Amino acid sequence: SELREESAALVELYRSPLDQIAGTQRKLAEITGMMNVFSSKLQEQEEIIENIGQMADESIENVESAEKELQKALERNSSAQFFLCCWLIGGGWIMLIFDLVICGSWLSFIPFIR
Repeated sequence: SELREESAALVELYRSPLDQIAGTQRKLAEITGMMNVFSSKLQEQEEIIENIGQMADESIENVESAEKELQKALERNSSAQFFLCCWLIGGGWIMLIFDLVICGSWLSFIPFIR
């Protein structure tokens, strides 16, 4: 009976540290799992950040391209305004000359011939 009591005491003595070791192993396994999740999330965030950087670079290129196109449009607009002005003035003169020649009243515009 004494041997059984000693045996039970030894089992009880070693069971507590074994339970602690098993608990520590479970905690380490849990920490390892969380580290794996953390690592995968970091990789996902790195990819997202890289994608954002690429989109920002593309946006900068698009803005620069749009600025160049706006400058070209402004140049074309001023050229078109000049062309339109010249066309209207030239057309007006051509209509005036045509009217004077067709109607024969061009001599009345010259004051000293009357």
